[in-house]
Amino acid sequence: PIYTVVKGDDITIPCTFKSTITSPKQVVITWSAGKTVILTYYYPTRETDVTQTYKGRASLDLNFAAGKADLQLKSVSVQDNADYKCHIQIPHDFVEKPADTAQLIVLVAPSPPICKIQGKAEYGENINLTCVSEEG
Repeated sequence: PIYTVVKGDDITIPCTFKSTITSPKQVVITWSAGKTVILTYYYPTRETDVTQTYKGRASLDLNFAAGKADLQLKSVSVQDNADYKCHIQIPHDFVEKPADTAQLIVLVAPSPPICKIQGKAEYGENINLTCVSEEG
């Protein structure tokens, strides 16, 4: 699925999984954006490692019984445009659905245009007016 969000807003990217083990002794859940690992959650210690660039912005909404491990991202930016993947690892379990993927598109309002004149701005002369918006 593709999710769109406005720059600065928060978003929850869902991850669903199915396991044959109802009460696992160990679980490792990893969320990544492209090749960058965002966070890794370890059970039974319930520790979460978050990559420096996502610290304070990324968290895990986990409900193992329901088979969900959603990624919560706060204050998204253009740099968050990526393909996201969650991966569930449970020892001795061939998880029926071990991973989920989603694409995030961050919408940005256009910045004020920067305009340039090419040519002589005189009567009878041809000019080109070029305007560019750096964002949006």
